[in-house]
Amino acid sequence: MKTSLAASFLRVVEPVRASEEIARQMAQAIDSGMFQLGETLPGERQLAQMFGVSRGPVREAMASLEALGYIAVRPGRGATVQPASDANDRDVRHRFESRRDLLVEHFEVHAALFAEACALAAKRGQPEEVAALQQILERQEQAGARNDKADLFYVDRDFTCVVAAMAHNRALESLIVESSGYTRNCRITLFALPTANRAAKSVAEHRRIVDQIRRGDAAMAAQAGRDHVLSALHDWLRVLSVGASAESGSSAGSEEDVRRAAGGTRDQ
Repeated sequence: MKTSLAASFLRVVEPVRASEEIARQMAQAIDSGMFQLGETLPGERQLAQMFGVSRGPVREAMASLEALGYIAVRPGRGATVQPASDANDRDVRHRFESRRDLLVEHFEVHAALFAEACALAAKRGQPEEVAALQQILERQEQAGARNDKADLFYVDRDFTCVVAAMAHNRALESLIVESSGYTRNCRITLFALPTANRAAKSVAEHRRIVDQIRRGDAAMAAQAGRDHVLSALHDWLRVLSVGASAESGSSAGSEEDVRRAAGGTRDQ
């Protein structure tokens, strides 16, 4: 009986993982100049000992830092600190081009799920939950002012998780956490690329979501949530099209994907 009661009370959570904290600390160390441009970072085993974790979280943190443009990882040479400008549109295209169609589909699914979560949050969200969402928005604005790329992504992730929890639907919350994982590296990369200007857009889009949830307007909250995800998709496809345009002289394929993605999710 007690177990069943607990199952009905407790909700899915997205804990702060060791890899996230490692990525935060390493990004701060690089930004502060502790590790200089071109310097090789300590190896996985040494970092694992320093952080008191296994090598798995360190490996995941290094993948996040590479996607954010802080480091370059080369076989046999380890991870070296690179200038932020070295994270460029062409590198992104080569990294994601082969999986573009599948990732577009994941964005479409996430847009539909997140829109429903925003609608339910507008109907069911409590005042203290709205206040918590507002606090996350303020944290995001502060991270943007600092140009803290790592914190921008993780605060963005926190915003998604809180909206999902506000829907008070454990099945939907679990699906959103899972679907957001499939587009994780795409979204990390968008915050790392100056050409995407994703940080400012994300803050504005999140502010619109919070406003509609606070008003209790489920339809407008859903639209704001859907538009937010599709905006990220559009920016990501535009980044991919830059490299394609440079090599082929045409970006029509990417624009067609954007129209298909936007139209497909809005019809749901």
